[in-house]
Amino acid sequence: MLHEPGISREGLNLVERRAKFFSAAGADTLVLAAATGSESYEEIVELDDRAWKELFENLSRAEEVASRYGVTVVVHSHYGTVIESDDQLWRFLEGCDTGLCLDTGHLVIGGSDPVEVAEQGADRVKHVHLKDVDREVAGRLGTREIGFEEAARSGAFRPLGEGDVDIGRLVELLEGAEYSRWYVLEQDIVVENEPEEGEGPVNDVRKSVRFIETCLDGSR
Repeated sequence: MLHEPGISREGLNLVERRAKFFSAAGADTLVLAAATGSESYEEIVELDDRAWKELFENLSRAEEVASRYGVTVVVHSHYGTVIESDDQLWRFLEGCDTGLCLDTGHLVIGGSDPVEVAEQGADRVKHVHLKDVDREVAGRLGTREIGFEEAARSGAFRPLGEGDVDIGRLVELLEGAEYSRWYVLEQDIVVENEPEEGEGPVNDVRKSVRFIETCLDGSR
């Protein structure tokens, strides 16, 4: 909770421990989410100007700490955090210089257009999480009409190319901006029973891998 002055030191100490560990493991990126402090992800929290200022200052401090270990800090706009909605996302992008983890799914949940974010903020994107999304179901999750598990059961997250996000255009924009870091494929799904070998979620993963390979081949 880097927006809270009283506990920011504890948060920065955690950043240092994680950065040291990641560096030793050969990683170069540390993904942070701006937690609300609540146990539940259902709560919606709006920061005041003081809290935004504290958050930005502590993100800068976190970057300084991580840089000692050769690790880049990025912020993940995420459901149930203080950077979830479209307004909160742009407040973050306009208020500081910390890199963004562009997560297509969580952007849609928060009411943002991932392609627009890539168009206007490609230079801030330092890490990417790719998932395709059913925009209608994701919107119901964003307004808390349903919870995350129900959204996943209802097909909110789709194989790449089978949802409402223009993943191909997104990748084209990032590649055009010379993005050269990780694309992480995420496939959120609720599995009721153990699938047969070679069946189940792995089929969605295969579809997504084939799709992103085609996108990258066309952009490079």
